Amino acid sequence: LLHTPNGVASFEQWYKKLLPSKVAEDYTAEGPRQELGFLWPQLFCPPTALPEHAFCTLLHAFSECSEGEALDFFDLLDGDLQGMLSFEQVYLGICLVAALGCKQLTKFLYMHSSQFFQLLAKGCRCCAKEDTITWARLLTLLRLLGVSGAVLSGIVSRQKLTSPRAEVKYHQFCAILLPIAMEMDRGGNPPESTVIHEKEKIVAVRSKTCVVL
Repeated sequence: LLHTPNGVASFEQWYKKLLPSKVAEDYTAEGPRQELGFLWPQLFCPPTALPEHAFCTLLHAFSECSEGEALDFFDLLDGDLQGMLSFEQVYLGICLVAALGCKQLTKFLYMHSSQFFQLLAKGCRCCAKEDTITWARLLTLLRLLGVSGAVLSGIVSRQKLTSPRAEVKYHQFCAILLPIAMEMDRGGNPPESTVIHEKEKIVAVRSKTCVVL
């Protein structure tokens, strides 16, 4: 539902309800101008955005994760490195969480892989070429998805990713994530890993990092 126009509109209406009433009435409110300086946006959160602590609180309502894991997910979405997320970034993050919960991760990648990759690439613009992401950034995502160390080692070997700063292009990104997504959607999990979403089954989880989403 979230992938349809009606789903986006419904999510936006729900998102507005999370904001203070005055902000919801003036949803078009803008933040400070970019020419005011690079550091200024980090000291000012536009009224329609979510700062770090607010997003982590929201994420805890949808998933079982530690504070550190929630912060890692926030950092992945915060491609502009401003310490806050816009509506579009929050929407993309919740879509990923929902896709994992209802076993539609493959559909999520089909609909949003390009947009999600560009979001990750923004956070790598100081250490990678344009339209590429670093292996370290992709590794963070894979660990949050619950991918085991054995699978990660296989990815490193096949893709020849020998350094955390190794560059990953979009076609490599899809080639790595799609097989994992299809396996998880079929009801399986990445080998030697357990991904559990229901809170009552947390005792069966072998690794805390695999319950973030």
